[in-house]
Amino acid sequence: MSSSAPIPVSASDTASDQTPEAAAPQAGQRAELSRMLVDVLALPAGQMNENERAFVGDILIELLDFLEEAHKVEIAERLAGVLAPPPYLLRRLLQESISVAGPLINAFKDIPDALLITAAQVSADHRAVILRRTRMSEGLAEVLLDSEETKTCVAVLARDDIYLPEGRIDTLVNRTMHDVSLRGPLLHRRELQPRHGFTMFWWLDSQLRQQVITRFAIDRTVVQNALKPLYTAVFPDPDPDLVVKRVLTLCDRRHRPRGKNGEAVSPEVVERMLAAVRANPTPDLCAAVGLLAGVSADTATRAILDKGGEPFAIMCKSIGVSRKAFAEILNKALILRKANASGPVFDAEDHERLVGAFDMVARDYSRAVLRYWDWRRDSYTNLAVPE
Repeated sequence: MSSSAPIPVSASDTASDQTPEAAAPQAGQRAELSRMLVDVLALPAGQMNENERAFVGDILIELLDFLEEAHKVEIAERLAGVLAPPPYLLRRLLQESISVAGPLINAFKDIPDALLITAAQVSADHRAVILRRTRMSEGLAEVLLDSEETKTCVAVLARDDIYLPEGRIDTLVNRTMHDVSLRGPLLHRRELQPRHGFTMFWWLDSQLRQQVITRFAIDRTVVQNALKPLYTAVFPDPDPDLVVKRVLTLCDRRHRPRGKNGEAVSPEVVERMLAAVRANPTPDLCAAVGLLAGVSADTATRAILDKGGEPFAIMCKSIGVSRKAFAEILNKALILRKANASGPVFDAEDHERLVGAFDMVARDYSRAVLRYWDWRRDSYTNLAVPE
């Protein structure tokens, strides 16, 4: 007697036997079900309680896995015209493709930051839509900047309604060494401090360097007057506190070019030395000019070899060279320059630009900038610590 037990059929077998004609009605029914559920969510707030809305939202979340992209877009567009959906459903929709998430990001002004941050991590398209929102929190801006996309960073920097923390500004300053597009936008940020501007100065073009000079002009009069009593106590001391002396040197308004043995150097000798180093910047000449300027050989060399020439103009101004003498230094350097000289070459147009840069900087300000560059060259940890 034969057995009448049914032969088991696997789910995969059922799926493989399913024809496109059979799948089409299912897709239509799923789409219709999703529309009905969205209609329920669209009911006025007084006609259903939040628990029921959340219940419907849970059903839609499960249903999303079985809907085609076009139906998901339809859901998002319909929800965008009514009340914001339950948070869990909104979170899920914001993680869909931008065609689904975009209408919702644009429609609702009060999307919680946590949901926007999640959406911002999905794709560049999501970030682009989020950047167009009227309001943006600092936390969201930080997440957008974490993407390190130049276009996104520029858009965030263009917004005046957010404040960027100092650590983020430090990171962006370092990025401007290689990312030219960030330089101008970053220079316009209100959070930027003089130390940022003076650091960036080395890799900026001439136009942006002028912005740094103009924006971060320093008048050290108040600081100099406050520290004045310390100068007479520290500088004559044969064994001064090096930390204090470095700060006093940074803030000092006075400068007299001195030779190797501390002897005064005449303006004529100073000008000849500057023309010679401009023409043929050998290590010995750079070190000698650093001595005249009261800074290290490293700082002097960097200023002399800079391809833009503005640091050299600042150094000449700080030493005490006159405007006329500076122009003559540039001209004489062209005559003295050797064919195999390693330093940068400047033509007549460059000379005019550099004289303009020379004029822009007040004498005391030029000394502040030059000494600041020298002061930041190393850290206090390099100084001898008393036992």
